[in-house]
Amino acid sequence: MTGTRVVIVGAGFGGVAATIELARHGITDVTVLEAGPEIGGTWLYNTYPGAACDVPSHLYSFSYAQRRDWTRLCSPQQEILDYLQDVARRNGVTDKVVCGVRVTSCAWDDDTAAWTVTAEDGRTWESDALVVATGQLSQPHVPRIEGIDEFAGHTFHSARWDHDHDLRGRRVAVIGSGASAVQFVPEIAKQTAFLSVFQRTGNWFLARRNTPYPRWVRAAVAHVPGLQAYRRGFLFHYGEALTAGIRHPRTLGRLLGMRSARFMRRQLRDPDVRRKAWPDYTFGCKRVLFSSAFLPALQRPDVELVTDAITRLVPEGYRPPTAACTPSTPSSGPPGSPPPGSCSRWRSPAAADGSWRRCGPTARTRTSA
Repeated sequence: MTGTRVVIVGAGFGGVAATIELARHGITDVTVLEAGPEIGGTWLYNTYPGAACDVPSHLYSFSYAQRRDWTRLCSPQQEILDYLQDVARRNGVTDKVVCGVRVTSCAWDDDTAAWTVTAEDGRTWESDALVVATGQLSQPHVPRIEGIDEFAGHTFHSARWDHDHDLRGRRVAVIGSGASAVQFVPEIAKQTAFLSVFQRTGNWFLARRNTPYPRWVRAAVAHVPGLQAYRRGFLFHYGEALTAGIRHPRTLGRLLGMRSARFMRRQLRDPDVRRKAWPDYTFGCKRVLFSSAFLPALQRPDVELVTDAITRLVPEGYRPPTAACTPSTPSSGPPGSPPPGSCSRWRSPAAADGSWRRCGPTARTRTSA
């Protein structure tokens, strides 16, 4: 097996782990092809405000490369990226990675019993074995909405966050309310003039207290014998209990669902927002999200939760399914409410002063999550 040639596509957690494991079995003729500029995968591309892992860091790490000085329960993006790149360096993976290679095809030849991997720029690699470790969370998926190319404002996907675009004082629309939006919406809501969050389906939530560890906790984990192993084991079994609840919805899942519902009722004090945000399916049928900040953010006076279907995007904003006419006079009503006695053809978030008006292309930003 020592002469086996292997090509691995992707240099995220999966690609790094595969390279290290192959080396343990004496397979060192390995080439890792990475489309990005450096090792990292998901944690290289997802740099949106508040980006973090929702799996506790003492568990979200390699068993043979356990880190004892994580700064909090669920570490932020940069800390995870630094960890992964450090593991790659320490285990000789970095020298095997070829960055800036976007693979376009992998073809198997029966006659030569080999793979030919072809890159976008025409370069090729041959190997006896192929490992695809491309993952999915670093690849933006833009919703197919009619008129999406007509929108005149600035747009970007959360997996390609535009840090040069200042959101302060702007009216912003977020399409999606999944795991990424749950993390960045509370962060950008503090900056935007008005924020509209478009939700297709509500989510079940559990609390996440993610404050930085006190210094004494980090010192104890680093120096008290057995504490790291105990903590890692506890987190593993806690996670397995959640999984068991999802697999057994009529027993343990019912108890976890009650716990989630109690938490969400405490957080959702606004009855209208509660009605919109509440999921209409059994606990565990979709990914359960961990956040203690998202639901309160939806109840800010300068944030609205929109559950209407987006039938079309136009240069000024979006078109709701019940469009009829266009108001021309601003209202003095509260943010998020249309002028009395009128309806809206092109709906935009209310301005910071509470008025309801069509927004110009330079005043809006749209981001997909």
